[in-house]
Amino acid sequence: MPRSLESHLVDMATGKLAVVSTPSQPGRFAMELLLDDGSDNPYALHLSAGQIATLPARSDDGRTDLEFTLWTQPQHGQQPHMALRRPAAYRSVPRLPWLRPWGG
Repeated sequence: MPRSLESHLVDMATGKLAVVSTPSQPGRFAMELLLDDGSDNPYALHLSAGQIATLPARSDDGRTDLEFTLWTQPQHGQQPHMALRRPAAYRSVPRLPWLRPWGG
């Protein structure tokens, strides 16, 4: 996580489940990360191709046994720090933004 977004950790931490969604269209390389906290306004990020190292495999669609971790950048001489850890689920969706809770 870039330092410029570290102030968002407080809002992200309210999420109980990290829901990763990717568009089902072939050739689309994007991702939505929704940290579902049960509210009408969960924290969500939309990532483009340049921000994603690898996408989940299409065969993982529907999995709920995944884990999401968020790491902050190391401070002077320190190691990266795991700032957030949540259960995660993955789904392929018709389009982004999707912004719906898991099962919604």
